Amino acid sequence: MREKSIVISGQKKVSEAGIAFYRVLYSFFELSALLNFRPIFVSGFESAEEIDYLAKNSNGLILSGGGDVNPQLYGEENTDSLSINIEDERDAFEFQLIDTFRSHKKAILGICRGSQILNVYFGGSLYQDIEKCLNIEYPYNTNHRITLKPDGFLGKLFATDITVNSLHHQAIKDLGQDLVAVARNSTYPDIIEAFQHSSEKVYATQWHPDLMFSDYVKESEFKDMLPLFRYIFDFD
Repeated sequence: MREKSIVISGQKKVSEAGIAFYRVLYSFFELSALLNFRPIFVSGFESAEEIDYLAKNSNGLILSGGGDVNPQLYGEENTDSLSINIEDERDAFEFQLIDTFRSHKKAILGICRGSQILNVYFGGSLYQDIEKCLNIEYPYNTNHRITLKPDGFLGKLFATDITVNSLHHQAIKDLGQDLVAVARNSTYPDIIEAFQHSSEKVYATQWHPDLMFSDYVKESEFKDMLPLFRYIFDFD
């Protein structure tokens, strides 16, 4: 029996045939095997009491990737339908997850969409589309360099600059209260790539460290991200 566990949020998807299913990246199963923790996937059907129990008895929470956060949550309209695949139920559920895990002072890691919902939760805002809002070319699914703040959690783990993946079309605009940027895009420094809370165990990466370890690290330019997960969730 694995003694450690991490609660992981996922995404509801509906197929063309109208069948709903629950989706998370398969890499989370591989990650859990390598780090010897039990992944507990939650979908929003859990009661408040169940969420409280999971928060109390786990090592922390991962808010995984998915669709866009509803811009109404940060005081904007979905102009020209820039935000896509909005998931109102998931937005509300993940706010509940964040509330509960913070109340138990447990570690929280937001990945991609997860970083965006965390920023919005703390009162921040988003660029609804990087290319259109910043008037730059920002191709999807490409690798790029990021610059790390030396005293941030990433700077303590890795070199000053590292290469990461890119699977997003939105980005942090205004940081939420008590959040500190610890990594920025090396080419476009207005784009925040990672942040952390100034006093709580809350961390976020706009890129996917959950796709940068073991067999996923097939290019020498990538750093293995297992140390990141060990650091955040206090794994030996």
